[in-house]
Amino acid sequence: MGLDMYYYRRYHTPATFGEQVETIDGKKIPLSNNELRSRTVEELVGYQRKANAIHGWIVDNIAEGVDECQEIPLDKHGLLALIAEIHVALDSGEGLDPTPGFFFGSKEKDEYWRDCLIQARDIAVWLLDDMEDEKPEGVYIQWYYQASW
Repeated sequence: MGLDMYYYRRYHTPATFGEQVETIDGKKIPLSNNELRSRTVEELVGYQRKANAIHGWIVDNIAEGVDECQEIPLDKHGLLALIAEIHVALDSGEGLDPTPGFFFGSKEKDEYWRDCLIQARDIAVWLLDDMEDEKPEGVYIQWYYQASW
């Protein structure tokens, strides 16, 4: 129990007639003429536990203060702002204060807080790089954050 933080990449790719797709229950079925010819794949690309300062910043600055375990879309602008905040906090100890919550973890700016900031920075940099990568034609990608507690 506690604050679990997930970073996802969801992409929609074209599928072709007759291609086998896997259903939620694991069955493989071919696409027919009248079915939507695309598929959605979701990948977990980052995970943090009880990095409450990062969670608080994302909720306040990207989700407009709404914290309901919803999907929060991530974009370049938000990630660059987060990285800048992390650098300020790591260099000066100012900003990115721990966010209180039900089993959200430490309320101190301690070594764990610092490690969480470094891990979040690394995840954000990876996401930015992924956003910059060239995508095949017809592929649409979304990145988002979602917390659970």
